[in-house]
Amino acid sequence: MKFKTIGLFSISDKGRMAAEDALFQIALRGIKPVILDKNSSPNEDIDMLITFGGDGTVLLGAKIAEGKPILPVNTGKVGFLSEISYDELSIALDLIFKESFHIERHWSLLCKFMDKELYCINDCILYKEEFTSIMRCSIYVNGLEVGKIHGDGVTVCTPTGSTAYSLSAGGPVIMPDSDIMCITPISSHNLSTRPIVLPKSARISIKLESAAELSLDGIDIFKLDASDIVEIEGSDVNVKFIRFGNRNVFELIREKLTL
Repeated sequence: MKFKTIGLFSISDKGRMAAEDALFQIALRGIKPVILDKNSSPNEDIDMLITFGGDGTVLLGAKIAEGKPILPVNTGKVGFLSEISYDELSIALDLIFKESFHIERHWSLLCKFMDKELYCINDCILYKEEFTSIMRCSIYVNGLEVGKIHGDGVTVCTPTGSTAYSLSAGGPVIMPDSDIMCITPISSHNLSTRPIVLPKSARISIKLESAAELSLDGIDIFKLDASDIVEIEGSDVNVKFIRFGNRNVFELIREKLTL
């Protein structure tokens, strides 16, 4: 897989400085670099995308990449999705030039609501509208009622998103290559409400009984009314990450998520 044009994406000052520094390294290898930012449209002219920042930058960059391979370079704090640090970029570019890498595919969720159909890589989160309020909803899986949630909210995550908000809310860590997703209540007032692991093929319906806000990957935010319904299912839309070796997700958790 030869890359002729590489997009460089960042949203922070630190990330932009790293992207600008990388221009020369990429051009030196006979590859055309293109600087992109959050105002850029999905770019069909690039063959791959390098993101400079943290996980939020990667999630935003995936919208620009539109299915093209992504190399996440960590210039942020956690960078759980990142493959390398900026200091390792030169070595990584040499490996890419030699085609010494593999593609790791992460599937996404399809969320349907208010006549919209949108995809997210990490999670779909429904959260109470106001600080002092409670979000109420009923959960259905494949048409069968699972139960009700009264609390701060609920998150539905992919394996990629299992180490994000869901983990903080008490959800399990899911191996990245698993075809399962998880429903995790957020600060539930019912002590019997626990996370539920489901196959990717499951169809989830969340029927709101109070107003709420819907967040897709923390990027797209929507206000929903009581009685609105959000339908969620696994999709075959994948985000492709460039990897140079086998990632030990448990080691990453210890390294990235331990203070």
